[in-house]
Amino acid sequence: FLSCQQGGVQADDLQSGAQRWTHDGAPLMDSPVLLKRGLLLAEESALVLLDPTSGNELQRRDLPNTKIARVTPTEGGIYVVTAASELMALR
Repeated sequence: FLSCQQGGVQADDLQSGAQRWTHDGAPLMDSPVLLKRGLLLAEESALVLLDPTSGNELQRRDLPNTKIARVTPTEGGIYVVTAASELMALR
């Protein structure tokens, strides 16, 4: 997976180098993380889960009035550190 801060994410085939899919979204606040459920993207005010095979959006969790700074997924949930230095625990 390749990503850029401007929000673009793409998956390339490791053997052929051919592009498999692209996803254009909002700017990313942290690096994408591959989880069992999918590829987690941290946008400025939302968490987005993509299907790593197709790039289709599986789930979105908007966090209104929140600016995400860092995201740490764990087995029990996802920890979000905001730009205001607040810690959020999500399931």
